[in-house]
Amino acid sequence: MRSIYLINTPYHFLVACGLALNYDKSIEKRLIIVCDFENAPQYKEIITQWDVNLFSEITLLNGRYGINKRSIIKIALSVKKNIYLFKKSLKNGVLSFPYNLFIFNDGNPEAQYLAFHNKKKGGVNTYVEDGMIAVYGNGVANALPLYQKIGAKLFFGSYYENIGVLGTYSAIQKVMVSYPNMIRGELKGKEIVKIPIEIFTILNESGFIKSFLEKYHLRDYLDEKESIKYLLLMPHSDGLNEIQIKKLQEIIILINDKLNYLYIKYHPRELRDNYLELNLDENNISLINKSIPIELIYITLIHNQPRLIIGVDSSSLISAKLFLDEARVVDLKKILLNKSSIKNKFNLIEPHSVAEFLEVLIRLSEDPY
Repeated sequence: MRSIYLINTPYHFLVACGLALNYDKSIEKRLIIVCDFENAPQYKEIITQWDVNLFSEITLLNGRYGINKRSIIKIALSVKKNIYLFKKSLKNGVLSFPYNLFIFNDGNPEAQYLAFHNKKKGGVNTYVEDGMIAVYGNGVANALPLYQKIGAKLFFGSYYENIGVLGTYSAIQKVMVSYPNMIRGELKGKEIVKIPIEIFTILNESGFIKSFLEKYHLRDYLDEKESIKYLLLMPHSDGLNEIQIKKLQEIIILINDKLNYLYIKYHPRELRDNYLELNLDENNISLINKSIPIELIYITLIHNQPRLIIGVDSSSLISAKLFLDEARVVDLKKILLNKSSIKNKFNLIEPHSVAEFLEVLIRLSEDPY
């Protein structure tokens, strides 16, 4: 059977390439990129320039990047246009079910449209974890009011479902995750498949990751002896108020005071460049291009691991534990959001206050490994 990968983020791109290279035995593989992140067209360029011809066709679709989340009409029209293109492709034979369909966000109407019709024609639909919090957490997306659910079905089609948990769309048959024994209860009715870690290591060995980093001029400092030792992953500013941003600024000052050099990466969908207003010239701070999947950075650092990775309630902290067993991983959720974390089972360090976080930094500076 042939395969289709429908992706929406840089992380999806990385996993799709890994699965296509080392897991998927289909005779024909197609990649559909919904441009929901910055520089999405460059990802098509990267894959087409690579020596290994993974995909027979790569398609770019309209995305939501740059559209205000409150602009519901603009978002809906963008989605509707994508679905129209699917219908047109089916009519002229460019698309023809069935497929092995791999999707990463089954809450999106585009994914639901393909999954619904693919299952009807005997295809197999697999949800691949979009982010580890979605799969291993306990949050549920807010349900639409009844009138909006009815309106969405009328606008998109009868196939549309307003799902609260990713992976639970009715046409999904399989769920691929990194930690099958830790998934949330809502997913246990599906066939569970483990994502093989080899899909990432083989990407590295094949030269794909090297070419990707060279595209973003990152290869030089990743090859240096000191490399990335201290890494801060910034949450999306949409989820922060001014008080929380100021607290993050205080934390960065503490890090700068106790450690040598800090690398910071903003969220891939962040629209406010440098919202922390960091003076990069005066501080020992470098920004990593936000478009790069952080997991790609992790893979590159497996043999030269960071000493400390810091973030806020992020799936990237859990994936750090997957790739970097020596790194200390700190979740600032209790400090910034005053909420308890659901990720204790991954052995993250979770300081309750800035003072407690400072103690972590002091121990780290005095106890190198």
